[in-house]
Amino acid sequence: MKGCPAQVGQPTPVDGAVGPRDVHIVMKSDRPVPLRAVRTQAQCPVCGRPADEKYRPFCSKRCADIDLGRWLKESYRVPTDENPGDGDEATSRPTGQGR
Repeated sequence: MKGCPAQVGQPTPVDGAVGPRDVHIVMKSDRPVPLRAVRTQAQCPVCGRPADEKYRPFCSKRCADIDLGRWLKESYRVPTDENPGDGDEATSRPTGQGR
C-alpha cells in the first residue's frame, strides 16, 4: 500500500520522523489544532516576586503569613450593594435573653 493516501484519523509519519511524537494525525476538519497552554512563572500576590514551589503561590513564608494575617483581620472583602445590617435576620430577632 505504498503511496496510498492516509486514512482519516490514522497516524501518519511526518517527514524526518524520529520517534512516536513525530507522528501527525490526519483530521476530518480543516480547523487548526489548538495550541497548548504555556505555563508562565507565577508571581507572588503580596510582593510580585516569582513564586517558590514550596510556598506557592507565594514567594516566601513571610508573604504567606502576611496574606494569612489579612484573611484573619478580614481585610479581604467582596464588594456588595447591601448595607452591613441588610439581610441579617438572625441579629434582628429577639434572643429571649435579658427578660
